[in-house]
Amino acid sequence: MPEYLSPGVYVEEIDAGPKPISPVATSTAGAVGVTRKGPLTPTLLTSYGDFARQYGAPLDIPDEATRGVWDGRGHWWHAAQSVKAFFDEGGARLYFQRVQPGGAIASTAAFHGGLIAQIAADIAPADTVVRLSHVVNVAPGANLNLVSAAGTALAAVTVAAVDYAARTVTLTAAAGVSAQRAQDIAVITPVDAALNTLTVGAASAGIWGDDLTVRILPAVGARLELGATPTSGAPVRT
Repeated sequence: MPEYLSPGVYVEEIDAGPKPISPVATSTAGAVGVTRKGPLTPTLLTSYGDFARQYGAPLDIPDEATRGVWDGRGHWWHAAQSVKAFFDEGGARLYFQRVQPGGAIASTAAFHGGLIAQIAADIAPADTVVRLSHVVNVAPGANLNLVSAAGTALAAVTVAAVDYAARTVTLTAAAGVSAQRAQDIAVITPVDAALNTLTVGAASAGIWGDDLTVRILPAVGARLELGATPTSGAPVRT
């Protein structure tokens, strides 16, 4: 309380109303949208680069008929552009929530689609003997598909005989194509479906996972054991 020690007129301000609200930071925002991939929990982003790494590139623009249906209801395919505009205009922090259609699932693949081996010696079209990096579980009658380093199918031939010591396979006919050592590969099928013990899956739902490939290679200096089944014989090491 003020203390008045002499006669006079005094003015005293009394706070009779609510105190003003203290200003808070407004640099943090939130957004919800459809993306190619990414987590389904709110995620803090501090740049458009964060968004691209976690949620992928901008979605493709739908056809004219689809755009017509959504005109006036929100263009869901512009989520990435909206996030980029936020950061371009000076935004610093953004919590993004991905949404996806009901029933969306992540892509998966099981490891029993064939045995992959690298070409260990150049192949000429007239060659009937092919040397591979390994011939584990290759047997006469198996299909051997030559595939380029870029993933293009080169040829499909049949194995007539296998030399496990030399790591070569003899074909029932000439290869018919050229293949390069340490670049092109051979995919041998079929393999024992009972050995299907590993399934890999994409980190999140979306057709982006259909473009992923996985290859398992033995570690340097380590031994890889392949499990035995009644039809595949004893365990082998590579």
